Amino acid sequence: MDASTVVPDQRAQEEHYREVAARLRLMADIEPLPSVRRHLRWLAKEHDEVAASIRVPRDRALSHGADL
Repeated sequence: MDASTVVPDQRAQEEHYREVAARLRLMADIEPLPSVRRHLRWLAKEHDEVAASIRVPRDRALSHGADL
């Protein structure tokens, strides 16, 4: 496991943001208008960043009793 982990309640949030990002990328792939396609990809990137920010440092998760 890496230096960070996700506590149980955060797993669902992280998964949700990653799923939305994936859907946005699929929408961008079929979008004919370049400006809309760029915006959808930007939104996907933002959702990926939010998902990544949900991860907490491993030692902080351990101090809160998270299951690893």
